[in-house]
Amino acid sequence: MRYFIFILSSLLLSGCAFKNNTPAIDTYTLTNNKVGMMEIKNKKFSNKTLKIEKPTSTRDIQSTRILYGKKSFERDAYAYGKWSDTPNIMLQNNFVYALGESKLFKAVLLKRSYAEADYILECNLDEFYHAFVTPESSVGIIMLEAHLIDAQQKKVIASKRFLITSDATSQDSKGGVEALNNATNVLTGELIAWLKSISR
Repeated sequence: MRYFIFILSSLLLSGCAFKNNTPAIDTYTLTNNKVGMMEIKNKKFSNKTLKIEKPTSTRDIQSTRILYGKKSFERDAYAYGKWSDTPNIMLQNNFVYALGESKLFKAVLLKRSYAEADYILECNLDEFYHAFVTPESSVGIIMLEAHLIDAQQKKVIASKRFLITSDATSQDSKGGVEALNNATNVLTGELIAWLKSISR
């Protein structure tokens, strides 16, 4: 009996040792960098309210897994890194923040707001991953299609497809996250510039 207890204790202790050797999972997020835009007055959207929908996507993208691909048709996920939230929600929050700072609209709200809106921004997120071009080089890729909709008339006013790539400084999850953060900032700036062009 004592021998059995000794063996069981040894197994439990060795199990704890294995757990302690497991690498920690790093959690990353997309930063809300302020996009420098001059305040726009007396324009089409200056007294209008915009609601931003959460971008739709495939199930793989709509998760906290950090995706990477070594072939155009394959996706995998880093084992020891994850997003703090889904890319869909992080992009939605980034768009709300940046468009609010741009002063292009009177107010910019999340779709779940009870307030009425004049316009709705709908997006489809087709790609959001760390792509390996060669074993020594990689990029963050974001492909997104945006639609500006008149909320009253239920009519699409304008649509645009964005394809953004940003070089990664390292070929790992950290490099991929940094590249996708940079790509997000470029995408947000181009999205605002596109909406600004419509307001003229």
